[in-house]
Amino acid sequence: MNKIILTDVDGVCLFWEEHFHKWMKNRGYNVIKQGIYDVHESYDCSQDRAEELVYEFNTSSYMIDVPPFRDAISGIGKLKENGFRFIAITSVGGDYNTERLRKINLEDHFGKNTFIDVICIDGDKRKYLEPYKDSGLFWLEDLEKNAKLGLELGLKPLLMDHQYNKTCNIDGIIRVNNWTDICNIILAT
Repeated sequence: MNKIILTDVDGVCLFWEEHFHKWMKNRGYNVIKQGIYDVHESYDCSQDRAEELVYEFNTSSYMIDVPPFRDAISGIGKLKENGFRFIAITSVGGDYNTERLRKINLEDHFGKNTFIDVICIDGDKRKYLEPYKDSGLFWLEDLEKNAKLGLELGLKPLLMDHQYNKTCNIDGIIRVNNWTDICNIILAT
């Protein structure tokens, strides 16, 4: 169990945001506010319209080739070489096709048997993290609220640095800039 790493996917393993912005640009949308997590604020549209666009993107064939995030390929590869495996818990929606494409995309970038499980959800991550409560496993995230949840559940949250989480400065949540930082922290324990 100590060789398992829990991880979010978008903004940690894959660069969903960049790929989504390209897709949006092809549809005539331009980012209005940079560095904002919420799509409705980034594109100055209603919450309902933003949810429709994200759903359309997440169920499209674009999901099969979301690029890797920063140095994720080398970092995940290094951890895998050291015997670690990953469980992904990703809020990408519960659509069957999205889940299938997400798994293919992760395997294409990071190889077979890297991810023990890829759990695609629509909503809160609590019930998917609770089975690991007080395990002390590392929990890789980009959203402050989910990093806090991991801390509350007795995990070791590492928060991937983004413009939208710059204000997070909480004892017990370690900020990381890239997978080199992640590897250094995990391999030192």
